[in-house]
Amino acid sequence: MGYVRVFIDLDNTLVVNPMGRYVFPRVYAEVGSYLGIEPSRVRNALVEEHLRRVSSDPIHAYDWDYILGIVLSKLGYPRRIDLLSMHEETCHLVEVLDGAPRVLEELVSMGVQVVLATNGLWRYQRCVVRNAGIAEYIDAVLTPDSVGALKNSRRFFYILRPVDTMISVGDNPVFDIYFPSLFGLETVYVKRGRGGGEIYMKALGIAPEEVRPTAVISSLAELPSVVESLIGGDS
Repeated sequence: MGYVRVFIDLDNTLVVNPMGRYVFPRVYAEVGSYLGIEPSRVRNALVEEHLRRVSSDPIHAYDWDYILGIVLSKLGYPRRIDLLSMHEETCHLVEVLDGAPRVLEELVSMGVQVVLATNGLWRYQRCVVRNAGIAEYIDAVLTPDSVGALKNSRRFFYILRPVDTMISVGDNPVFDIYFPSLFGLETVYVKRGRGGGEIYMKALGIAPEEVRPTAVISSLAELPSVVESLIGGDS
């Protein structure tokens, strides 16, 4: 079958990250209460700053402490908030999706090289990987701070020596499907029903019809058989 590498996303693909579920809502509420504004206004300001940097400043686009510092300064909030420390305190609350460790173990048993490919900076993702129990199945980790690019860059997927078959797997139609497809990878869209990709399509000028995954699944349990079919294992 040749050499096969699967680049698999982390957040909302393998796990639900505690930062989004617990840390950010707490920050929005605390800042909003102090300033006398709705928490949604704090959230919208953070998202706006994040999206601005996705195309113009990729190294800082997912540096949430950096972005939050800018937003708090603009809003007039006088205190410093240490997101990383808050995140590490709640990291044990990570939710593992679809029996992810078992799925990764099966891929490894098939001879597939599993590469964790995430736009999240490693300092935020390290404790998530550890608490999710998936580290032993991952051969390499690619993050913006290690690669110097996001997943909308060809460099992200080709910094490792290319192999016969390369497959991108994830829930984000832009970063896990659209761009990897442009770069020559097979793509598997994990359809979670949570949305979120639309804001990146709009920010980067991508039409929905331009996103064409090789395969679509609704659970990671389907992934090994899909990978097998993509590498010709069903022939």
